[in-house]
Amino acid sequence: MENKPRMISGTQLVFLLLISRLFTLFTFVPRARTAASGSTALLCIPLAGAAVGILLIPFLLLLRRSQTDLLSCAFQLGSGYGLVVSLLFGVFCIYMAAFTTSHFSFFMASAVYPNSTPWAFLLLLTLAAGYAASLGLEAFSRMSVWVFSLLLLLLILFVCALLPEVNPVYLTSPLLDGLPAVGKGIFYTAVNHAEAAALILLLPRARRAGGRVAAGWLVLTILVYELLSFLTLTVLGDYAKTRLFPLHTLSSLAQLSGFGRLDLLHIALWIFAAFLRLTVYLYCAAVCLRRIFPSAAFGRSCACCAAVSGIWSLATAQGMQFWNRISEQVWVVAAPFLLLVAAVPLVTLLLTSLGRNSAGKGRIK
Repeated sequence: MENKPRMISGTQLVFLLLISRLFTLFTFVPRARTAASGSTALLCIPLAGAAVGILLIPFLLLLRRSQTDLLSCAFQLGSGYGLVVSLLFGVFCIYMAAFTTSHFSFFMASAVYPNSTPWAFLLLLTLAAGYAASLGLEAFSRMSVWVFSLLLLLLILFVCALLPEVNPVYLTSPLLDGLPAVGKGIFYTAVNHAEAAALILLLPRARRAGGRVAAGWLVLTILVYELLSFLTLTVLGDYAKTRLFPLHTLSSLAQLSGFGRLDLLHIALWIFAAFLRLTVYLYCAAVCLRRIFPSAAFGRSCACCAAVSGIWSLATAQGMQFWNRISEQVWVVAAPFLLLVAAVPLVTLLLTSLGRNSAGKGRIK
């Protein structure tokens, strides 16, 4: 991380994290065993967002009291604790970067350019995102504003094109599958908000950082997620469960005179989302790496993180089999989220409070 990193606006951070979340929303693959579907999903989405907001409360309290970032607080408690926290966040960010690249190359090679070479997409995206991350947070966060404008345009066109096709017969009681299904859907939807970990690392770099930025990200994400789920359910119905990428199918059905089919806009926005998401995680991974090795140059740290994530994704991108096996194990997905978003901030907050309240104990620098 730079000695004096430039701050970005809270709005830019909200847009950046929302667009990053769109990457997985736009290529959602229905899985009956791990995710809620149908009307149950419409209920689970806002409740899961509220659950994520509750889990972020310890971090927001820590941010208000310490006026610094989580990694700095961890190192103030002890160099060993700081190294462990930085390593956990860094590994998670590289993991998410590798998943993003693998997912991108798989979708491009299967839905956009069938029978093409996946590694070409992987290499191009990794190089572009690695360079963008090395330019700093302020540089690539500017892109999020006009990508968000493109998102609004696409959503308006989607609604206008698909509104005549909406069939309310597919809307049933969200409790039809029982409360256990709702609880499972809330849990799985909540732990898939991986951007919450990026929020913890990036929020201190936003002007007027605080609960309003986190709330703005969650509310916008819920609204967009709910709208896309509603259109998918009421237009495709049960047919959505048979499609590998339901939203891409939905965009192929949406047609407007003057625009034609909207799948090209969908793909263009998704490519921008993939680029920004990978850039965010590479940047965050480089920030963590520089906490572990303070003498490392930021550009070299970004290059190192991009190389590791690129090699990882290259080894696992074929058919997405590795990532599919991982995603089917709910606790494999949930454990890192709960550890980084809930447990680490809570433990750091408690240790910081105990250190302040104990006589004769000062901050360890």
